[in-house]
Amino acid sequence: KIKKISLNFFIILSSIYIPLFLLSFVNFYRIKKVSVITNKRQIDEDLPQKINAIQSGYTPNIYPDLFFRFKNSPESYPIGSLPFQKVIACNEGYGLINTTHDRFGLRNLDEKWENVIENPNIFVVGDAYTYGACVEDNLTIPSNIEKSTKINTINLGSGANSSYEYAAILKSLVKPIIKKSNQKNTVVLIFDSNDGKGLSIFRNNNKKRDLLSKSSSIVSTSSQNQIYPSSEYLVNIKKFLKKNIKQTNKEIEMSLIKDSKYPYKSFKKTFKHSSLYYTSTLVPIRSGIKSLLTKSFHKESIKILADICKNKCTPIIAYIPNSNFWDKEINFNSNFNPYKMDIEKISRELGIMFIDGGKVIDKNNVSDYSPKGYHLSIEGYKKLSNEIVKTMNKN
Repeated sequence: KIKKISLNFFIILSSIYIPLFLLSFVNFYRIKKVSVITNKRQIDEDLPQKINAIQSGYTPNIYPDLFFRFKNSPESYPIGSLPFQKVIACNEGYGLINTTHDRFGLRNLDEKWENVIENPNIFVVGDAYTYGACVEDNLTIPSNIEKSTKINTINLGSGANSSYEYAAILKSLVKPIIKKSNQKNTVVLIFDSNDGKGLSIFRNNNKKRDLLSKSSSIVSTSSQNQIYPSSEYLVNIKKFLKKNIKQTNKEIEMSLIKDSKYPYKSFKKTFKHSSLYYTSTLVPIRSGIKSLLTKSFHKESIKILADICKNKCTPIIAYIPNSNFWDKEINFNSNFNPYKMDIEKISRELGIMFIDGGKVIDKNNVSDYSPKGYHLSIEGYKKLSNEIVKTMNKN
């Protein structure tokens, strides 16, 4: 009897495990194909181009999320990088993109902040997709929107941003500007599934939550009604980066060379990147479950947007789907996306217009995404921008 029970138990476990094992096996070779493309690009193209850029006075881009990867925390919640910094953005098939940041350490011409109180504006908040990875300045979502609307459009996106960064930007930068302005402004908040998956392995949400609860306006207004980052904010950011980030060109170059080495040398890392480990331990299945359990801050950031725009501006929420080719997780059902559905539900409840980017960006169409990376292509950025403008015009 015990043998029969054991056999039945084994059969049940096997019937569950084997299909999941096969799914993991297929997914391993799918992402291996993607990894070959990105690794080859990083070594053959990115590394020499980045070293040349560093020697020309550019520095690696420092995203707000990077501030939370150290043991100590910044005193002010970062909403961008260092001001007026010449930075290396990225390369995903269009060559290495370099840019220069504005007074807030964001990807804008600094002149966009002139008369921002007196004139109508469109503020676009988001992550790397909003920032414009990996295309030139004039091809980003904010740039495309401005071309169509002729309204001053400000890019408030940075790579690796999550809902915590969105909330910080809305609270400490957008809110004080909207409060002072008597003009018609629009705030577009762009999500994608990376935030819902909690993909950043360095992300420390407890640190972010604590700092966010203390965050306040970082905007300083001059006698001419011009806005600037407050001196306290700039001092805190510069002090933190000086203490934690490599400073010399040589140190930066050595770090880039070290990061580009592949395959990994240590046995532990090599084994964890092997098909045996990946498939036998059901890595993509475990990753998918972890994503579902990861608590996102999207509800709170949407509520902050709704509160800021109450009778003061027009809020819009947009969602960008991930590519089925570049996405590292198994996509069981492309039409079922709990994260997107929840964002849409909250937006509707709060009376905020919602744009489903999946209507114009095809997850299965590689041409909507970068030639050598998972961000949008030039055409993909244009499609989403046009959809946002169309929604604004309807309103």
